[in-house]
Amino acid sequence: ATTGEPVIIRDAYKDPRFNQTVDKSTGYRTRSMICAPLRARGGSLIGVAQLINKVREGALAPKARCSFSLSAADDAELCFSATRATSKKAADDTELRFSADELLFLQVFAAQAATAVAASTGFEARAEIPESCDGPHETDESRKCENATDTVQELLEEGFETWELDTLKLAELTDDKPLSTLGPFLFGKLGLVEHFGLDERKLGAFFTELELGYDRALAGEVPYHNRAHVAAVLHGMHSLLKHCGLAELAARALEEDSREALADGSGKLETMACLLAAAVHDYEHRGLNNDFLVKTSDEKAIRYNDQHVNENHHAAAALALLLRPEFNFLSALPKKAFARLRKLVIELVLGTDMARSSTIIESFKSILPAEPGFSPSNEKEAVLLLQMAMKCSDLSHLALPWELHLSWVRRLEAEFFAQGDLEKEFGLPVSFLMDRNKPGASESQAGFFDFVVLPLFRLL
Repeated sequence: ATTGEPVIIRDAYKDPRFNQTVDKSTGYRTRSMICAPLRARGGSLIGVAQLINKVREGALAPKARCSFSLSAADDAELCFSATRATSKKAADDTELRFSADELLFLQVFAAQAATAVAASTGFEARAEIPESCDGPHETDESRKCENATDTVQELLEEGFETWELDTLKLAELTDDKPLSTLGPFLFGKLGLVEHFGLDERKLGAFFTELELGYDRALAGEVPYHNRAHVAAVLHGMHSLLKHCGLAELAARALEEDSREALADGSGKLETMACLLAAAVHDYEHRGLNNDFLVKTSDEKAIRYNDQHVNENHHAAAALALLLRPEFNFLSALPKKAFARLRKLVIELVLGTDMARSSTIIESFKSILPAEPGFSPSNEKEAVLLLQMAMKCSDLSHLALPWELHLSWVRRLEAEFFAQGDLEKEFGLPVSFLMDRNKPGASESQAGFFDFVVLPLFRLL
């Protein structure tokens, strides 16, 4: 209930979070448990689902005697308990422990239970705010929370209309949930949910689960490639699409005579593909670049034959997540439309590999007319245009106010230095800007702007 994240507890009595009061009063012995959050459609935490004491035949075996109860206690905890009546059986099951697959089952169950609870009790989707804001009485703290809710909404509304959104501030205001707050907001505000008949509950569930694949922005172990960064990239992509009309430009070149492909030139499908690509583009990033993964023979490098290792994983893992029934908010799309969207998402994510930057930039340069007024004339040119938008979005913090930009640079520098330390441990040459005993990224901004950023932004 505190973190909102699923957990496996192997030995309850060795875990400081476990409260033994109920066990002591009933004589019952809790050995192990798995817990999963119950979230309302908007992502707000409304309870916790638990499976307690795994038994040999499984908690859902025909002979299992299970009880299901909903408590109106302070944490609105949902408890799902499966026990055996005989002491011999309990003794036989003492060493059994829950697995990751069983935790996955519980998460699916929790998603369904949350929908039922929300429908029956009137919970409504809302922007995520800190847990301390859930008190029922009006106090100084509750008034602060009211202001926090207003501030989150104001921040989102302002970000929707402008080029700037401080996603680190959004992370602070939403208990470190900037992506699962911003993503559903944009999909709803842009009319994508209504236009495509998206499953809004699954949309929220997908962004919540996707965010768990990114490290925390506040005090996490990956300072830069985390959930606040991906939220910033998502907002950057939204801004380019909204203020520059790039989706509509690309859509006209991708238009085809097929109702099932939804290639009607409106730019709606292209907008959704671009936002989805931005949201997944660094999924499960560990703060290590492709070169390091290849040189250390990381399992991902082996799986993808050393080619675009991170990017291939980001796209493949995130799209696999999307296809899980409980998260597939796109299930209503016609097959051809989904195929088009998936293909574009992959092209955009793979295009974020820095090794492809010069190729993409030079290719884009070659199709630009001498005079302003570029409009792509075929699929290849349309994809290039959107890849350029994706690259600019990936560097969008460079267009933020200077102090906010520097806070991101310092995060990038910390991540670089951490990889440099690992390279020293592995006996590898330390990569450029990754040696903490030499000038880092924060001391090379002028050159980076002159030779990388400004040429890229001026092209678009």
